[in-house]
Amino acid sequence: MELAHKARANSGNHLDFSTAHWIDHLRSLSQSLRGNDGGRWCVEMGLFHPQWDILGIKYPDQKQPKRTPPNVHYIDYPDLLWVLSSLPSNTFDLVFVRFLALDRGDIMEQCWRVCRPQGFVELTELDLTIYGTHIGPLTENFNTQVKEVISLRSRDPALAQHLQDCILCFSPQMYTTHYTSLPLGKWAGRLGIMARDNIHRVIESFQPAIERLKKEHKTEQDLETELNIMDDEFEQNHAFVNVHYMSAQKP
Repeated sequence: MELAHKARANSGNHLDFSTAHWIDHLRSLSQSLRGNDGGRWCVEMGLFHPQWDILGIKYPDQKQPKRTPPNVHYIDYPDLLWVLSSLPSNTFDLVFVRFLALDRGDIMEQCWRVCRPQGFVELTELDLTIYGTHIGPLTENFNTQVKEVISLRSRDPALAQHLQDCILCFSPQMYTTHYTSLPLGKWAGRLGIMARDNIHRVIESFQPAIERLKKEHKTEQDLETELNIMDDEFEQNHAFVNVHYMSAQKP
């Protein structure tokens, strides 16, 4: 999670990602899905906006980037909610949250609290459903299992498609939503290969929960075989995933 204070910037500006930045953003996405982006977002924004003061909240075992701009600072957290609750209210112009929407509630409330009036809270979330012209049997099976796992945690597996639900209870002054489709596989070139590799990590991260749900165990060889078959399905069906965004302004 990142927070930015625009010390000498005009209020009302906020961040966005254009398709021109997707290669770099996918590298960050890849690391974020593994729970560690190495402070990449903070460094990039600190260099791009030297007039901003940026605070990154990271895991204690994450290494701070060697070349950190002077306007970028970090807080280690073993407990994200505790760190957020210790920050003063109405402080930051931008609160940027990635892949935490499923943990909404207290965390979203704290994000809204630390955002200053006329500031922005922005969410990025991966829709965990894999789409395509058709869906192969293994891909469809993964889609079904992920929905079951998330639903068992009393979470909405389709939350990424309506991120505004995370903040509507706070009566934002305005909000916007959009999404970008990321192709999966060699059929889409370098971008598709990077996105496919990221989805492999997502699939692997869900395996323990799926095994507990189905009461069955897969060996590494079994999983590798399934991933290879799914890769073929991705190629045949021009598979893709959607990354959703929501930006809300605090009144």
